[in-house]
Amino acid sequence: MSGPILFSAVSFRAIWAVTCLMLNGGAALAADAPRAIVVTQAWVRASLGQTPTTAAYLKIENRGAAEDRILSVATPAAAAAQLHESVSTDGIMRMQAVKSLGINPGQSLELAPGGLHIMIMGLKSPLKAGQTIPIKLRLERAGEIEVEAEVRGLGAAK
Repeated sequence: MSGPILFSAVSFRAIWAVTCLMLNGGAALAADAPRAIVVTQAWVRASLGQTPTTAAYLKIENRGAAEDRILSVATPAAAAAQLHESVSTDGIMRMQAVKSLGINPGQSLELAPGGLHIMIMGLKSPLKAGQTIPIKLRLERAGEIEVEAEVRGLGAAK
């Protein structure tokens, strides 16, 4: 016998309920899945008086199977944030903006004083040791990741 299959209202509700449970369960499993990109050790140097700039540092690990790339950084604590690197030219250290940073699978990248860092410019208010500020990283594959960075004293090295 061919023809349309008729569902009763009860059957439809049962199917709908099971579908919703499956979808919600899937979302819960996805939320519990390990992230390919893990950011740790995020910190920012306290600002000196009314100086409108500072730098942030962190460690980012790629636990995934493909390269990912940091495309941009931002924080609501300042007007702008950029990826920067410190380079020595003729014995003079200079900082320059970096368009993006790649992280190979199974590797980690450390942004640390004297090397790669996040330059934070146009601070909305001075940063004092003990505070935290959010920093948002936008990655090519992983999307946006937001971390809380601890504000450390002016002399902090790690």
